[in-house]
Amino acid sequence: MISLIWVALTMVTVIWKETRMNLDVYTYIVVYAIFALLEIPRHWMGYTGNLKERSVELTGFWVLSMLSLGATLFFLFGQKLRTPLDLAVNILKLVYDSLSVVIGYVTVKHMMKTQTIRFHVNHFVSDQPVDAGSPQPSPVRGSPVRRIGMSMGT
Repeated sequence: MISLIWVALTMVTVIWKETRMNLDVYTYIVVYAIFALLEIPRHWMGYTGNLKERSVELTGFWVLSMLSLGATLFFLFGQKLRTPLDLAVNILKLVYDSLSVVIGYVTVKHMMKTQTIRFHVNHFVSDQPVDAGSPQPSPVRGSPVRRIGMSMGT
């Protein structure tokens, strides 16, 4: 939600600066356009990676969050003329992006550890074929684990 607000308010201020102040804002427009186009896949990757526990999408979200942090730093410190609206919106976006990078890293690290344990439990615990739907005893803290059936057709 904050990204949509940031995109709208930054677009308004860039257009205002170009029309009223006669500043050369083409660099800002290019960075803004790239950033605005990257926001949609960034949020989609975070949503998909989180809900479906896909580490590739979650890692993509983290990488795009670092790019977003760079764009926010550019808009916060790289402008010749900063309005109070620019300063307020970019500080909030900086906090949001910083939290996304830190929490994203911790989440990706935790998810990779969990998926590694799940892989070892599913493939190395028993040499006997096991029904994919039946719970199996887990070597991790004795909790039952449901084997994930993987086949080439699904």
